Amino acid sequence: MISPVISRTGPSRQRGALIFITPIVISAVLLMIALALDGARLYSLRSEMQSQVDAAATAAADAAQACGGDTITLATMSQRALAAAQAQGFSGNPDDLVVTPGLLEAGSGDEVAFHAVPDLAQSNATHVRYQRSEPISRLLPESVLGSVTLEASAAVRREVVATISAAGSTAGVDGGLLGALLGGVLGQPGYSLDATDLASIGNTLFSVGDLLADLGVDQLEDALPLGADELATAIRNVAGAATPAGDLAGRLLSANGIESVAVSDVISALADTRVPSDANVRAYDLLVSLALNVLQQQQLLSGNPLVLNNLAPLGLPLVSAIDDSSLEIRLYVNRPPTVAIGPARQNSNGDWLTTFRAPDLSLEVDVSAGLPTINLLGLAEFGIGSLQVPLSVDLGGGSGALVSARCARGGTNSVQFGMALERDALELGTGQVDTATGALVPDTLSVQVGHLKLLAGLLTLDPALGADIVVDGSVGSASTVSQVTPAYPLYCGPSGCERMVYDASGGGLSSADFYAQVSDLQVLGASVDTSLINSLLAVVEGLVNDITTSVLNSIVNPLAEALGVGIGGMQVSIESATQQGSQLVEGVPILQN
Repeated sequence: MISPVISRTGPSRQRGALIFITPIVISAVLLMIALALDGARLYSLRSEMQSQVDAAATAAADAAQACGGDTITLATMSQRALAAAQAQGFSGNPDDLVVTPGLLEAGSGDEVAFHAVPDLAQSNATHVRYQRSEPISRLLPESVLGSVTLEASAAVRREVVATISAAGSTAGVDGGLLGALLGGVLGQPGYSLDATDLASIGNTLFSVGDLLADLGVDQLEDALPLGADELATAIRNVAGAATPAGDLAGRLLSANGIESVAVSDVISALADTRVPSDANVRAYDLLVSLALNVLQQQQLLSGNPLVLNNLAPLGLPLVSAIDDSSLEIRLYVNRPPTVAIGPARQNSNGDWLTTFRAPDLSLEVDVSAGLPTINLLGLAEFGIGSLQVPLSVDLGGGSGALVSARCARGGTNSVQFGMALERDALELGTGQVDTATGALVPDTLSVQVGHLKLLAGLLTLDPALGADIVVDGSVGSASTVSQVTPAYPLYCGPSGCERMVYDASGGGLSSADFYAQVSDLQVLGASVDTSLINSLLAVVEGLVNDITTSVLNSIVNPLAEALGVGIGGMQVSIESATQQGSQLVEGVPILQN
């Protein structure tokens, strides 16, 4: 008889299995809880590290070249980063914060790249990296689970972009004199600018975005290769054809030579500079630069200077002895001015990104003057008649660069700019201008002038005098690095800020080492040395000095200052400044150039 098998699955068997499994399950649950807690701890620690490097990079970016002012060092940048990180709870070794100056730039598409730079002067941003080793678990032995390296990094860019011009000023400019010059460029001798037109052009501002929209491009970099005729069209359209600025731009469209000028000849902005669309530029600067570029092209084509005459109706305040109806000015453009838009930093070649130049001009001025008859020691009467004095002036021009900018920060709403200016030497005197180089070629003026009456008028000598006349003067070159004061305000109200003019005048005519000398004075072809001849010499020298001083003060200096460069000086204006908010990017890698 076979006995049946009885299966036992009762409560006692289940209790045995639970006794074996329960510790394993509890251990697994406890391990999962521990890992969850440690994961949350590591995540929180990583978040704290990120907030610390964010604050450090933001503070350090204020010490980059494009924002840090005229005194920047890597030590200052590191100190600012450390102080900001410690304010966020950082308690590690200062060496754990790795601070790298560089460039934060847009890459392809929406990507952003940080490039380390070998020279702090090239920087517009700061990268901060922080690493620390941390046990994976605080509840379990490190020997069991080991450790992990946590890392946080961030890069911050801060930069201010300025529009700077050395194209001149409307202040103190005779509208008729400037209008005569522009009329000569346009081939329209009757063209004139009254005070209202001049003020309107001087006060008209364009945003870069509006000009680019009319040109049909997205960035200023894309506009630089375009023709200046397209720029003139954009100026006319944005300003309005009926406005003085739009009218002048429209007239320049038909000027001979404009087809040979590019936008880059008028506006200086390098390819690696991103110009904000809300940056402003003044109509006067663009139009004067455009006109002088066109004039230079006309002179290259014809080989002749621009001749300005019939200036008597302008009422120039010359000395009474000058016959202003005989006045003629011949103007040579050796180098036109530019308008510069960009930040205060260098490129990879060590050149400043934002550079500008004042025009390098040369002038020949012909003028006639005379004096009434005067009595000389009771022995004779002498009348100078008409004396033609040709003067030549090589103004030399100048150039400059934006070399520092201390960004607005905290409660400060202004930017402190620094500029390096290089004023070229000026020469003036009798002689001619070399048409190829624009340089002054000195020459002695030999003249036969005057009538001398002797013996109560019984004997008249005409011409009575032969003289060699030399006018010579110069102002040496000068280099300066200056902080522009006052600082430029970023916000002045709904209408914006007025332009700020930095006038490196150099003292005007008083700064010139200038003299006029008459030598080898002859009466009837014979050199004599008597009190009579000395008196005649004083008369002629005085007249030549008066003529030269009057022409320089009344014609040369005002015209030159209208175009950005006067006698011994140059005028630079800050038209606008745009400081965008800090751009922070977390986790961006460092790329080596």
